Amino acid sequence: MKEMIRDATSRRLFPAVLTGLLIGTTSVFYHISLATLIFSGSLSEFLASGIGLVLFGATVLGLTAALLSSLPGMIASVQDSPAAIFALVAAAIAVRVSGSGSAQQVYLTVVATLSLASLITGVVFFAMGRLGLSSFIRFVPYPVVGGFLAGTGWLLAAGALRVMTGLPLALSDLPALIRSALLPHWLPGVAFAFLMLFLSRRYKHPLLMPIMLATGLALFYAVLALTGTSMADASAQGYLLGPFPNRVLWMPLSPALLPSVDWSAVIAQTGKLVSILVLSTIGLLLNASALELAVQKDIDLDRELSVAGIGNVLGALGGSPVGFQTIGTSALSQRMGGGSRLTTLVTALLLGGALMFGASVLSFFPKVLLGGLLLSLGLSFLYDWVVASARSLPASDYVLVLLILAIIATVGFLEGVAAGTVIAVLIFVINYSRVEFVKDELTGLTYRSRMERPVEHRRLLEEKGPHILVLRLQGFLFFGTAQSLLNRIRVRLGDADQPAVRFLLLDFHRVSALDSSAVIGFTRLHQLAQAGEIKLVLAELTSTMRERLERGGLIETEGGLLRMFPSLDQAMEWCEGRMLAEDQRSIIRRAASLESRLREVFQQPGQIERFRSYLEQLDLPAGAQLIRQGDSPDAMYFVDSGRVSAHLELEPGKGIRLSSMGAGTVVGEVGLYLHQDRTASVITDMPSVVFRLTAKALTQMRERDPDLAAALHEWMVRLLAHRLTDNNRTLEALLS
Repeated sequence: MKEMIRDATSRRLFPAVLTGLLIGTTSVFYHISLATLIFSGSLSEFLASGIGLVLFGATVLGLTAALLSSLPGMIASVQDSPAAIFALVAAAIAVRVSGSGSAQQVYLTVVATLSLASLITGVVFFAMGRLGLSSFIRFVPYPVVGGFLAGTGWLLAAGALRVMTGLPLALSDLPALIRSALLPHWLPGVAFAFLMLFLSRRYKHPLLMPIMLATGLALFYAVLALTGTSMADASAQGYLLGPFPNRVLWMPLSPALLPSVDWSAVIAQTGKLVSILVLSTIGLLLNASALELAVQKDIDLDRELSVAGIGNVLGALGGSPVGFQTIGTSALSQRMGGGSRLTTLVTALLLGGALMFGASVLSFFPKVLLGGLLLSLGLSFLYDWVVASARSLPASDYVLVLLILAIIATVGFLEGVAAGTVIAVLIFVINYSRVEFVKDELTGLTYRSRMERPVEHRRLLEEKGPHILVLRLQGFLFFGTAQSLLNRIRVRLGDADQPAVRFLLLDFHRVSALDSSAVIGFTRLHQLAQAGEIKLVLAELTSTMRERLERGGLIETEGGLLRMFPSLDQAMEWCEGRMLAEDQRSIIRRAASLESRLREVFQQPGQIERFRSYLEQLDLPAGAQLIRQGDSPDAMYFVDSGRVSAHLELEPGKGIRLSSMGAGTVVGEVGLYLHQDRTASVITDMPSVVFRLTAKALTQMRERDPDLAAALHEWMVRLLAHRLTDNNRTLEALLS
């Protein structure tokens, strides 16, 4: 309210009011055309009351948007898409009720259904807005939305023909349409519609529609004058909306009349009412999202849902059809009226004035002009989604749009919506099944755990690494992807030209979820692994994934062929450890010691003893901190027994493991050689014996025993070269 008072006392007053008058005048005729669409055929005798219901709803929606919308100047109105579906609802109710009830009962049942549809839609709108569910629109397939809108265009076009002639658009009625007596009723309207469509596509001026309507009115009454047709004759021949009773248009359904409603006929239309709800939700969110781009302003979509919900609930009390925020008039309000709430208020008041005082004037409005206006709306939808979309949509999506349109035109709107949704889901499933669900395929040769190992162990793992097959999975796993994975692994296991697989490691780090059908696929994979004596290793399963697999019979047992680990690194370390443990060569067993490593490096007599003289022995319990992240480098360490791990500390109490080192390995050498602060902390995983070589001792070694220092430096160079080779091999495998 403060915004309106501020705008009313500023320079924005004149453009805001002028824009409101322009939009309001156009909206009056637009809403009359929607009322005519619904209250046609056997319901045409209630057209005056129907116009009142629609104008009442438009007034309430406009006032609600003026006061509560997140975007000042937002225009809300009764919408053509729900109205097109409701025209089918009204026709079905008329057929069902007229056989056993009066015309008055038919009207009351139609109004009750209108109110119920708006009430349900309003409640759902408000609940979605309060719960923040505006992102719902992102889950609706785009071609399905296109099919909805194309089908809406067909219903509008068919309804426009019914408004002008009283006949439905059907093949059986085509001979009657071309009779000379009916041609004047619809042919000018069709010409007007195509002219309106052509001009609106070429020119975007806001005065186009008012000028077209004024010109059409002038031509209509000029023809009446030239042919000597009186107003009474024109009305009697069905060219005019009226005559209307000389009273207020709005005649809502009072509580006393509710017993007269045929509620069985209302319930029979449940499917179409659901269609109205779904289409209205999609339409509102699409309109609001598109308007954000058009006006380049942020719009609170959840708030707009709540505002539309309030407007529809209030409108339902007076029998209004469903309505919500619009694109075109709202964008016009922003451009011409500066985005003022006064524009919305003036528009709503003008609609309210037509509701209260416009019966006598509206009765003289020609049906052919309203039918032409409706037909132009329908043709606009059909052009966008049948003609223009052929150039922008993929072939499969375009065919789906045409299929939905064909089903809506020949069978029914709900059937078209349902079939389109089901087909879109099937297309998605088929396409998603073709998406690469294996992000990387690696082996134990191209991917290593972070466990530092002696040279002999590394050589063995290079020799036998190809027997470890690593598949890093991604996406959502369901029956399609699970079956494709099973087929892929079956082909790999049966390939005699590649090394036999002894360990099959599946990484689930990038898997979002898996359904019950995927569990069946993994159960079959487990059976396949058991038949080939292959160890199946699963890494980084979420608790939900693990629970589902266990329910499907995939349970980890000690000594079994199925193992599960919290990380890929731990799973890979286990596979490497099993492979090393199974090797019976003594050189492999001896390699896991510092003494063996020193014998390999220092081959001259007495070098090992001299090297040990520079070392300090540390006997450390589990959990002891050998190196602290951020400290200055003062030593390097040689692990004699036990195991230590390097951890990157992200924040206090939280970190990730970078690598682990066992007997015969070195830690801390990089920082010492580069003279850089420690980049990670090193902690013992178990009681360990470690020898420390300080920076001071290394300097003394260089001065007193250069041959010994050279051998040590050569050891470090080979160690770093091995690490670099492993990293390059893994990187090459990931990028290939």
